[in-house]
Amino acid sequence: MKRIKRLFFCISILCLVFTSCKNVAKRQVMHLDGNWQIAKTAGDLPDAYTSTVSVPGLTDLAVPALDTAGAVY
Repeated sequence: MKRIKRLFFCISILCLVFTSCKNVAKRQVMHLDGNWQIAKTAGDLPDAYTSTVSVPGLTDLAVPALDTAGAVY
């Protein structure tokens, strides 16, 4: 009998905890799809972004094309 009471008590506490978590701020989702500006750099921030690429996509699809050998974006 004690075991059943303990189990019921634990389940009650868990239910209270889970229902109180419902009021936590909801996650904000940001969609990053679209056209992005990119530039070839040596690892620093560029002064200007010279090409655009569709996201999701590959840097090989940039217009105008970039020389991608050994570049950091």
